[in-house]
Amino acid sequence: MPELLQIGSFMIQSKLLIAFTAGISAYYAMLWKLKQSEVLRLSPRFLEILMNGAWIVILIWKFGPLLTHPSLVVEHPLMILLINGGREDLLIGLLAASIYLIYRIYRESMSYRSAGDLLSYGAIVFVTILMTPFWEYGRATDVPWGITVQTGGEAYHPVNVYMLLAGLIVLGRLLMPKPPIGSGRHLKAFLITFGILLFGISLTLPPAEGWVLSPLQLVSLVMAGVGYVLPPLRIIAAKGDDEDMEPNGTQDSMAQKRQQKENQNQTQNHGKDKNFFVDKHLDGPNRPST
Repeated sequence: MPELLQIGSFMIQSKLLIAFTAGISAYYAMLWKLKQSEVLRLSPRFLEILMNGAWIVILIWKFGPLLTHPSLVVEHPLMILLINGGREDLLIGLLAASIYLIYRIYRESMSYRSAGDLLSYGAIVFVTILMTPFWEYGRATDVPWGITVQTGGEAYHPVNVYMLLAGLIVLGRLLMPKPPIGSGRHLKAFLITFGILLFGISLTLPPAEGWVLSPLQLVSLVMAGVGYVLPPLRIIAAKGDDEDMEPNGTQDSMAQKRQQKENQNQTQNHGKDKNFFVDKHLDGPNRPST
């Protein structure tokens, strides 16, 4: 895909157009999943907050190079319209958006598990569409599917193709039959699966100078690690939610025990009185929960 698209006298960067497309696609992916599921404890402004997070990612990715090369503003002001950030700027944008989302979810008293499950769909759609359309060259390789810069030249790993395959694998994993949104299982599957695949893709990239592990490898390991430790947190949270959603469950159990004890006492007091009857189905411990 060319770097610039021209419609008449109007020119626009292809990468910027793809970024907007990725953001809109991620929004509608989450909206589709939200309408499919009965999500509890989510503010009506949740998707608006997510869109603000997407804008944070796009703006930091777009203008990230200005933070490391501020002289561009003075020396080449028109370059602001042409330059884009790299993979590191995208990661910084995702981190900043995550901090913003965590803060807003806390302020709105929304469920972190429900928000995390929905974010999993939006994140994988956004990253896949953003990273796929343009060729990205990794390390030199001899694999048959390697791509070359020029005919007969050295072949390189097609990193963007790997990102597309990783995105499809994660999306397929998320769409498999699972508990409903709000269980935390979707977020767990996203973090572990995408984290492992992202680490594998990072091995096909040129090594980062001065780093034992590249920033991409560190992020992918953190993702997989967070996903691995999520189940205990999810179980603890689920117990709390069950108590909040079904407050009568404990009360019914205690009432049933009291009723059972009263029935036993009445049976002992009446002895062998055949006219005495206790309706155990309606009043006893096995009565239907109200």
